[in-house]
Amino acid sequence: MEPTVAAALMTTSTQAKIAGAVAARMIQMDQDAAQTLINAVQESSDNLQAIAGNLASGVGNSVDFSA
Repeated sequence: MEPTVAAALMTTSTQAKIAGAVAARMIQMDQDAAQTLINAVQESSDNLQAIAGNLASGVGNSVDFSA
């Protein structure tokens, strides 16, 4: 492994650890905001699943192959 690649990996790893620690601290500081964020992410996930389900159920139903 080249030294520059190793240095980049170490730097990236350190940055990820710092970001994780900051995020954990922010969640501890403001649990209401964290719960709001979790709820928003869950609603987005639910909406995407509903859209994907509706799209999948309608695909190919009204295809006209006579050209």
